[in-house]
Amino acid sequence: MEKVFPKYGEASLADIPGTVLSLFNIESDLTRLDEDIVNSEEDYENVVVILIDGLGLNQLENFSRGFFEEAKQSGELKGITSVFPSATPATLTSINTGKTPKEHGLLGWEMYYEEIDSNIFTLPFLTTEGEKPQDAFEEVDPKMLFEGEPIYPRLEQNDVNCFSVTKEDIVDSEYTEMVKKGSEIVPYLNTADMALQIRRTLEENEGKKYIYAYTSDIDSISHMRGPKTEDERNQLEMISETLNRNLVEEMDEETAEDTLVLITADHGQIEHDEKVDLFQWDNVGESLKTDDNGDLITPTGNGGRSIFLHVKEEKLDELHSFLNEKLDAEVMKTETALEEGYFGEGELADNFKARAGELVIVSNDNKIHWGEPWNLEDIGVHGGLHQEEMKIPLLKFELSDLRR
Repeated sequence: MEKVFPKYGEASLADIPGTVLSLFNIESDLTRLDEDIVNSEEDYENVVVILIDGLGLNQLENFSRGFFEEAKQSGELKGITSVFPSATPATLTSINTGKTPKEHGLLGWEMYYEEIDSNIFTLPFLTTEGEKPQDAFEEVDPKMLFEGEPIYPRLEQNDVNCFSVTKEDIVDSEYTEMVKKGSEIVPYLNTADMALQIRRTLEENEGKKYIYAYTSDIDSISHMRGPKTEDERNQLEMISETLNRNLVEEMDEETAEDTLVLITADHGQIEHDEKVDLFQWDNVGESLKTDDNGDLITPTGNGGRSIFLHVKEEKLDELHSFLNEKLDAEVMKTETALEEGYFGEGELADNFKARAGELVIVSNDNKIHWGEPWNLEDIGVHGGLHQEEMKIPLLKFELSDLRR
């Protein structure tokens, strides 16, 4: 396996927000993409970022048809990296805030929150039993999900109108409200509608504009039927067609002028070939911490590719050595992973260590590691450091160039 380490501060997903600010001549302390990827000294009237969840660099490099091929020819396709963990909660928080996972502290789909002494599913903001945490616990504040602020208020303060083109079924979620704060939410029904709403938002609003749009079609089909399949390619062709119709064929010519488009992803996927149950060894469960009720704090993280264990202090060294011997995985103490920069740069989030626990397991090759209560039935998975998970595209082009 080729392991790819995040290129924080030069060529990672977390560097896109700082680059966006620079494209509007707004100074900030956020890191930016290297100048050979995006020249952030340029000044644009409109910047559009489209994130296609699950679209790895390799998939886009090998797709040579329609809108995407035209965009490659008129612009530039560069390879950048995801953040670690290469999973949607961490990545979407980074691309909206410009903070690395170390700084924002939202590391996975299922995480332990000491404020409520319980695991929750983060983005839907639900307990593992499917309840709203506000209903299950007293004094729950959704702000506990992550630390840091989105970039939209900063843009608005500098006379840039911000819009988040967002799937209608999540516009009212606690996570969406916080991570999109300061932008106008533009709901859409499906990806064809997303492309239409991008065009209408560009054409119908005056002044400088920043538009962020997100589609999960590639990620969803790849989880269900596997990456690099006919099914995935069919979805990519659909996205290509609707972007071409709305951003090229139907777009007002005057609006297309002075508009920069960046198309990227948050991660790729691999198809797993082996599932390893961590609880096949009794000492794993015996080494994990329990909550105030005496129940085990079960493993958390992302699809069996990046796993966080909350380990009793007296068992830490023993379990670390044991798992390193038994697993085909990189098993690190959380402190070591932090020191080596896996989770990024900057100031450590106040609750990071409570979220991440004491041990981090990063699965090698095409393996996933799991333990109750996870039920990992997906064919396509992500969250680790495999090159197919970590290498993502940054496709940059000026919209007017596609119309020539």
